[in-house]
Amino acid sequence: MKMDRVSGALYAKNEPVAEFRADSAYADKASDTLILRGHVWVEALNPNGTVYCSEVKWLADSEVIQASGGVRLESRDYKLGPIETLWCSPDLRRAGTPDLFAKTREVKG
Repeated sequence: MKMDRVSGALYAKNEPVAEFRADSAYADKASDTLILRGHVWVEALNPNGTVYCSEVKWLADSEVIQASGGVRLESRDYKLGPIETLWCSPDLRRAGTPDLFAKTREVKG
């Protein structure tokens, strides 16, 4: 299902962990995946941090944000990017390149 001009929350363990905005979104309930496209903004609720990029794929089962396209990650303590691809936990406490991030946890999808 495609939606335009979207905003909402990402949930982990039935609790909201981040808020998002994007130009459009595609939801696939069967795979529990949400794809956000265009001027994507994802902000972790605690600790505070923000990802800016062109596209996010949210893998709810794995609790992984896969960000791509001019990715920037910013918090009060640091700024990273722009880089092409970044995977991170929804609270943005853990982030890394896909190969390094996948070594630290199981990623489905």
